[in-house]
Amino acid sequence: MSELTDRLRAYNGGTFDDGGNPRGLAGIGGMDANFAQALNDVGEAADHLANAGDYAVAAADSAAAAAASASVATAEANRAQAVVDGIGDGPVTSVNGLTGVVTLTPASVGAVASAVVGVANGVAGLGADGRLTAAVLPTNLGTVTLDAATVSGDLSVGGRLNVPQEIHYTLARYSVGQATVGASHTLDPAAGEYQALTLNDDTVVTLPDPPAGHGYAVTLKLIQDATGGRSPTFLKADATAAVWLADAPPVWKTAAGARDVVVLTHDGTDLLAAHVGGTG
Repeated sequence: MSELTDRLRAYNGGTFDDGGNPRGLAGIGGMDANFAQALNDVGEAADHLANAGDYAVAAADSAAAAAASASVATAEANRAQAVVDGIGDGPVTSVNGLTGVVTLTPASVGAVASAVVGVANGVAGLGADGRLTAAVLPTNLGTVTLDAATVSGDLSVGGRLNVPQEIHYTLARYSVGQATVGASHTLDPAAGEYQALTLNDDTVVTLPDPPAGHGYAVTLKLIQDATGGRSPTFLKADATAAVWLADAPPVWKTAAGARDVVVLTHDGTDLLAAHVGGTG
């Protein structure tokens, strides 16, 4: 590079003289001796200048990248310092009640191991979309007992539903109620769809209205006490008398210990009564 610079500085417009001014361009022989070489030297110098520009751009890019890396490093250092500052009075001395050298497990922080999610007798988890799916629901949960406090609204069952033998009014059937009644008695539908009432007086039996849009039926076994001679009467909650399907009340079996069976149906509008029969 220094020889190129020396040649460029030596080229001149003076008269060529091989002994006194060998880089002169004027006069006889000057152009022949120096012009071609001078053009080559100028081109080579231009190449060097271009390379120098590229080096300068690369150096500027490197400097910018270094500055960005330094900024990231500074931010990370600040965050680390904030964590240290947050400790406040000193280092952590316990983790969820554990002291000394603590090896964290899911149980240490009250977490559930992923191995028990969606397996038999396990726990429910969330799918990748944050929703419950069959894959993350546990199986073999055992027996679930349903009662009036447990069920509200519609119940959807994906498999087999085991119904207990005794389910109360509005849930199912087969409860059997028994009571000894006097001059008045308000029937409790929750006591069962079949109830045995022992009469120790002429008894007025009142049936409560069902919830709107619902109805119920109850079968009564009416038992005469040891005295006998008791006659029942059936009313709605508003004191409207039951409508007998035979158009009139039956002739009751009134001997001591005698029994009659009556079916009462309340459809929310009418209280319908039917005498099945009697004995005794």
